[in-house]
This record gives sequence, C-alpha cells and structure tokens, in this order.
Amino acid sequence: MTKILGSLLLLGQLLMGAEVYATFTVEAKQSSKLALEVAGVVSKLNVDIGDKVTKGQTLLALDTQQEALDVKLAQNALTLAQLSYKYANNSYKRYMQIKNVIDKEQFEKVELDKSSKHESIAQSTNSLQRAKVMLEKRTLKAPYTGIITAKHIEVGDGVSGTAHVLLEMMAYPEVKLLLNFDEKYRNAVKVGQIFKYKNDTNKEERAVKITKVYPIIDSKTRKLTAEVITTDMMPGLFGDGVIVTSDTNSSNK
Repeated sequence: MTKILGSLLLLGQLLMGAEVYATFTVEAKQSSKLALEVAGVVSKLNVDIGDKVTKGQTLLALDTQQEALDVKLAQNALTLAQLSYKYANNSYKRYMQIKNVIDKEQFEKVELDKSSKHESIAQSTNSLQRAKVMLEKRTLKAPYTGIITAKHIEVGDGVSGTAHVLLEMMAYPEVKLLLNFDEKYRNAVKVGQIFKYKNDTNKEERAVKITKVYPIIDSKTRKLTAEVITTDMMPGLFGDGVIVTSDTNSSNK
C-alpha cells in the first residue's frame, strides 16, 4: 500500500511538470591501472585488495639500493663542488685587490677558475636532481584517494615497466551516478539542477547537483544520460529518483 501511494505521489509530481523521473547506476568517479616507468624487484608492498588509501600514500616500492647510493654520491659531489667554489671565490677576491699590480693573464686564470667552479655547482645540482628523480620513480604512490580493487604483484616479484600493471584502484568515497531519463525531457534537464534520491544503505534522502548532461540519445532505449557526483555508494548499485527542473513542460514543445 505504501509503495502504491508513493508511486501515485511521484506520478502526480511528474504530471505537474516539476520533476523528471530518472534511474541511475553507480560508477567509480575515476579508476586506474597503476604501473611504474622503471624495472626492478618489489621490496615493499603496503596495501591489499579492499584497502582505503589517500592521495600520495606509498603503495609499493622497488629495490632502491643502487639509486639511494647514486643520490648519496651526487650529494657528496655537490658538497665538494660548493667547497671548491668557496676556495676559488676567496682566491678571486684576493686577486681583485692586487689586480693592478699583477700579470693580466694570471688574473684571468683565477677568474676563469672561479667561473669553472661555479659551473660545477650547477652541473652537480642537476646530477643530484636526476638521481633523486630516478629514486622517486621506484616508488608507486596513490594518485588520488580511493580503494585498491586489484593486486597483480607480490614482494619479490619482478617489474618490467609501464606495460606491467601492478595495482588497480578506484576513487572513493566520491562516486558518480549516471542518470537515465526520457528523451522528451532533453530541453528541460540542465547542469546545475538538483537530483533527489535515497541512499539504499540508510534510506537517507539526498539532493545533489547535476554536473554533466550527455548530448547523445541512446538509440536502443531512447534515453538521455546525466551525471552527478556523490559519496559513500558502492559502484554497481542502482536506484531511481527525480530531477527537479524549472520548466519540464517546455521540453514537449
């Protein structure tokens, strides 16, 4: 009896032209197959299927012994270059004070040495940055907040580069609802309008804004699709609700 009354109420609202009935399916707002650019052996695996992760969280890492050593050597080279420049610069300052009483060629030699040592700092800095980048590339981090949906790797396994999918994830708790509604309302439904529905988990009524209206009619169902972003619904669920429009009747002209 309650369902019948609810249906009659919904029908009455539709006839008044204030709301458009729509069904929806829940899909991941974003999903990704994660890989690394470089090859190596997995030394750390910090997640499993079903784990919630936050953007920037380390998911796994390859062996980094050589890359960590390269960073240390590059850092030492930069420190040495900075020290060499310090001595060269001090020498240059001393020669500047006696520039007018020494051989020009000798002064130019000191000046050139200072310039060369300064260039060495720039080169060493670049080498250190490259070493750090190579070290960073051996760590896989979550590109956004979500849930791990599949795992294709274990500690000790070899990784062969971008063609080797290591983990799969989807964005969560944000998801998107794909709304399907009759084509006759194509001129009535617009971005920014409110879609009302109930969360199946707790029966809470929600109201969210339409973010997209797809410009294509499904040739089989004669339905149009719109999209809204919401939270805390599992992809794969479906349901229905109503789109609140300002002038539904105008679509039938």
